[in-house]
Amino acid sequence: MELGEPIKTVALDLHPWNGFLALAILTESEVKADELLDDPAEMAAWKHYNFGANLDDWDVDSISTEMKAIYYEIKDAHLLFQSAASAMASESVQQALSGYSLAKGFRISVADPDNNVEYYV
Repeated sequence: MELGEPIKTVALDLHPWNGFLALAILTESEVKADELLDDPAEMAAWKHYNFGANLDDWDVDSISTEMKAIYYEIKDAHLLFQSAASAMASESVQQALSGYSLAKGFRISVADPDNNVEYYV
């Protein structure tokens, strides 16, 4: 994905109870245009929300199905959010991000949409 501008935030939108998983990118220019967007809770309004859905390599159907099954088996989304945060901290994700221009104060977010608890530290 070519952006041509610095990335302010990469967020993982995760709803284990629905089996939904999406990646979102917030650019520095979006924040300059509207500071209210600089909040992961607003990611659905970001220009590059769920950008993975348009990528040939983005096939999360099996992961989504398994995540939903695990959620209903263990009834604890906390563990799934922790796992997702660990995945976002992985070397492969960090390496992929190194190919982009990252804005000052860049962050990664994996937050529970029901209570805004942030799992990526």
